Amino acid sequence: MKVSSFRIQQAIQQLQIYIQSMPYFTDIVTELQNNGAQVYIVGGIVRDAYMGLPLGDIDVEVHAITASNLEKILQQFGTCSLVGASFGVYKLHGVDWSLPRHDVRVTHDECDPKGSLSDGHHLDGCSLDGRHPQVQIDIHLDIREAARRRDLTINALMYDMQKNIIHDFFGSFDDCDRRLLRSPDVQFFADDPLRFFRVMHFVGRFNAFVDAELFEMCRKMDISAISRERVEQELYKLFLYSRLPSRGFRFMQDCGRLHEWFAEIAALTDVKQLPQWHPEGSVFEHTMQALDAAAEHIRRNNSAEIVLSNKNSMSNFDSAGDKESVDTAIVLLLAALCHDCGKAVSTDAQTLKSHGHDIAGVDCARALLQRIIGSKKIHKKVLGLVRYHMVPLNFIINNASNKAYRVFSVKLARCQVSIKMLVALAYADSAGRNGANTMPLNYCVSSCCVSQCCNQKDSTQRVDEFAQRARDAGVFDGPVQPLVQGKDVLGLYGEGPIIGEVVAYAYEIQVEKGIVDKAVLLSLIEKKYKRERI
Repeated sequence: MKVSSFRIQQAIQQLQIYIQSMPYFTDIVTELQNNGAQVYIVGGIVRDAYMGLPLGDIDVEVHAITASNLEKILQQFGTCSLVGASFGVYKLHGVDWSLPRHDVRVTHDECDPKGSLSDGHHLDGCSLDGRHPQVQIDIHLDIREAARRRDLTINALMYDMQKNIIHDFFGSFDDCDRRLLRSPDVQFFADDPLRFFRVMHFVGRFNAFVDAELFEMCRKMDISAISRERVEQELYKLFLYSRLPSRGFRFMQDCGRLHEWFAEIAALTDVKQLPQWHPEGSVFEHTMQALDAAAEHIRRNNSAEIVLSNKNSMSNFDSAGDKESVDTAIVLLLAALCHDCGKAVSTDAQTLKSHGHDIAGVDCARALLQRIIGSKKIHKKVLGLVRYHMVPLNFIINNASNKAYRVFSVKLARCQVSIKMLVALAYADSAGRNGANTMPLNYCVSSCCVSQCCNQKDSTQRVDEFAQRARDAGVFDGPVQPLVQGKDVLGLYGEGPIIGEVVAYAYEIQVEKGIVDKAVLLSLIEKKYKRERI
């Protein structure tokens, strides 16, 4: 495939415009170059500039300058912090300024716990637990060698700020065009096991394909010692940057590695379903389609406008509002991933019915979340959605009353989720039923899928009706707000714990009876607590 020189020039122009908006960036680069340094913009931002994607964090590699001189120059422009002592990485004005380094292959016999080699030389970042690669800083490292140590060719592009060119040593432009994931050095790739999950993330993010050599390495490399925190970070990137996050999990399944970190999802592969309700086949296939449908729901409904935007870094989501949107998206996507994992332990092999899978799924989902997600708050929300994901169907079948909706909204609030979030999961669940291909039905536009869409119609209509009934009850976005607070009854019925008891009772009957008049509610309280009045 012939690489377009015009697109390369466009990428350079996009990078130039972007860096001009960065505080002090060009002044810092000029000062570094005046002191003999060679400055390169590296990694994902160069790739995204070529691919015409939004640009995020800038990573800079500075050659031909010592660590002390680099730090001294950076400090002239603000307070810089050393974020990777072993790796020579400084942070200033949101930019990572890194010294070139190369990896050193060592064995357990060659590296002691203090990071020293058996021959007496010190090895920066010596770690054999999968958390950090073993590296040595080399300020005179050849730039081709520097690019070779990158995980993938699409991340090995280097923008030379002095020559105003992009170096492509390994066919990176062509791989970007083909959406092909290759490694500049597949043997070197295996030295950092986290790179397996980087591939998982990029497969979903770019709807990419893995070349045969890299796939074989991913199939056999050891990924058991990676920290939970680093796996979680790559999983979040897969979720937040992918239109089809299922592709990452399908990649792991194809490699035969899904069970190692996502055992509860791998267990769904051979669990069959009733074809009249699930023409897509196994529970695993349904889960993958539901996951993609959840991602599409987020995008279409603008519930997290900054999410799924191919931004380059999680640090783009630091503000409180952005973080809330990101957390909501993460919870929905994790719930879609976990919602049916209880079917692995509750499905009857003869009837293919899965009674109680919503309840059984809580323990399965908890085990998975404890392995991959650190936030207990996210655990609580996801488990609540898993536990109650069958309620929309049951409420419509049983023609639940407004009271039932009000009471249920309070129950969900204890899990820190709302009916609105449950409805989003229910839509994703109903869309994950495409028997014609692997795309969820809310993507479906071709005539070959029309019959499958008809199978979805009843399910979607029930979700629509459930959502409308919740709106009619005034609890779609959350439970009703309490009419009576402690200050309203203070001094009327005693002091201390009785105040909390009265307020709790007031809210209970407000929800149960649908009371909207505060005076009416206070009169009911007085009838119950009249004898305790002081």
